[in-house]
Amino acid sequence: MLDSQGCVRRPAVAAAKTADVRTSYLESRSIAALARDHRVSRGAIRTAVADLLPDRSRYAAGDHGRSAAGWAPRGTIDR
Repeated sequence: MLDSQGCVRRPAVAAAKTADVRTSYLESRSIAALARDHRVSRGAIRTAVADLLPDRSRYAAGDHGRSAAGWAPRGTIDR
């Protein structure tokens, strides 16, 4: 399939295969392996499993995972 600039573009995950992709992802298959198996891009796999991916919005808001117990990732402790 060619895009508007004449480049080859891999198709999206077919609707009939989405459930298989999601199940495989939940069984710890990597995004790259799923993309190879289904002959689609990693972006297509990420789109198919988007609601299963870790939520990254809290990082954009400045919450970097500090818990109530005071744990913080290396190098982020305020002194």
